[in-house]
Amino acid sequence: MARSASVFGWRGAAQGTNETRMSTRQVSNRNDPVIESRGQLVEPMAKGEKPREAWRIGTEHEKFVYRTSDHAAPSYSEPGGIRDLLLALQDYGWTPILEDSDTG
Repeated sequence: MARSASVFGWRGAAQGTNETRMSTRQVSNRNDPVIESRGQLVEPMAKGEKPREAWRIGTEHEKFVYRTSDHAAPSYSEPGGIRDLLLALQDYGWTPILEDSDTG
């Protein structure tokens, strides 16, 4: 029997399939403010804006890293993992900024 997603955070199997849909929603114990306007959503990002005269050309994009042998995502510290990938960028002029720990 399918239950309400808003009450239980999940919905039973889709009709005619064995698929189970799950929510990733987590309940917060904090007293977070209720967002009531678009302005409240934009405000934290607007505070981080640079003035127009300080703008530079740049780009930002995500990279998805996976092993070609099994298409699994490598861990940070395994041989050939994310740490090794980042350190290999030094061969191309990248200068690492290392934190106090080596745990990623």
